[in-house]
Amino acid sequence: MNYAAIATVPTEGGAGLGHQYTYTDYTPNPGENYYRLKMVSYSGVATYSGIVTASIAGAGRLTLFPNPCDGSIISASITSVGVAGASLTESVYTIDVYNDQGVLIKHTSSPTSTFNIQFTPSLTPGAYAARVSSSSGLIGVASFVVRR
Repeated sequence: MNYAAIATVPTEGGAGLGHQYTYTDYTPNPGENYYRLKMVSYSGVATYSGIVTASIAGAGRLTLFPNPCDGSIISASITSVGVAGASLTESVYTIDVYNDQGVLIKHTSSPTSTFNIQFTPSLTPGAYAARVSSSSGLIGVASFVVRR
């Protein structure tokens, strides 16, 4: 299995101080996602944690356009991805938008599978991630870029 680094979390304090570290993957892939930690000591010795999995049962795909956008508005479309027996018949979709630091910057909902997300004030240039969910769970994630 090949792993790709998705984040680096800086150390806090010294050895034996018992710090807890967290990181949230806001753009997991549908299906099984495998995670492990690479921990590097102050002396440069690397060790790896055990593998954990997260199953993302999405029956849809979130598409954002235009991408890149100007930061004032972006359109979103939720479509089925052909999962046997799956259909997108939810009554309300919840959309969360996060900046590149993982901070929630917009929380909104829509009763339809195609909608616009407006940002007031406009977003600053950079990378963002959006995730859409319903009462059934996570449907899809997508990233977008703001340029001016």
